[in-house]
Amino acid sequence: MQLSVNGTVIFEQLNKTQASFAEELISYWVSFVRTGDPNVERLPRSPIWSQYTLADRKRMVLQQSRKTEEHSGSILEIESSAETRRCLVVASQASVQQN
Repeated sequence: MQLSVNGTVIFEQLNKTQASFAEELISYWVSFVRTGDPNVERLPRSPIWSQYTLADRKRMVLQQSRKTEEHSGSILEIESSAETRRCLVVASQASVQQN
């Protein structure tokens, strides 16, 4: 997508990698909306999205594949302790800050 000179939007066709990634995101999202679990209707190429807990701080990194459209680029990673601390600071401010 790009903006034209007059501010309107010009939509461009997705390439195969982008379309594959969009398909993966949509599958996770539709599965979550329908069942409450992003894994039920995920694509076979997509990794299982494990539940994030304080004891197991694995989070999903959604990204395009660098290989082919038949592979997922998404991975699970462990949240670093520095990121956890930063998130706790931000979360602690939620009730005292206004929009």
